[in-house]
Amino acid sequence: MPLLIDNAVNPWQPEDKQADWARKALGLLANAVSPSNSSMSIVATASNNAGVLKASSGRLLGISAFNVAAYPVYIKFYDKASAPVPATDNPVAVFGVPANSQDLNITFPDGRLFTVGIAYAIVKLITRNDNTALVAGDCVASFNWN
Repeated sequence: MPLLIDNAVNPWQPEDKQADWARKALGLLANAVSPSNSSMSIVATASNNAGVLKASSGRLLGISAFNVAAYPVYIKFYDKASAPVPATDNPVAVFGVPANSQDLNITFPDGRLFTVGIAYAIVKLITRNDNTALVAGDCVASFNWN
């Protein structure tokens, strides 16, 4: 006899978390199929890799990155509509990608809000205003936003 599971809830979660689980699962599904979402991949160059995903208000939905360098790299996000200047602009979020063929995968089910724009840089050091260039090809990153 097959095991039947109600799709609206996860039977392995405590009852008080079932509604939250269902809401997040539906939100992920909506994000995955929304025609207004955008995505982009970048292979790091020998620079600070500064760029803009969206030059107006938006939500960052996910990050995926892979690092082949012997050092960690840092993806920094800025709430601005133009390319950041990592040496002087302050990031609103920083994500580290571990060294030695490690990856990073983060999904924001409700999206992380950026009110002005979604800009980024990929640099070598964790310090807030680091502007140290990577070696070309050390990191590849993909971004999803709307």
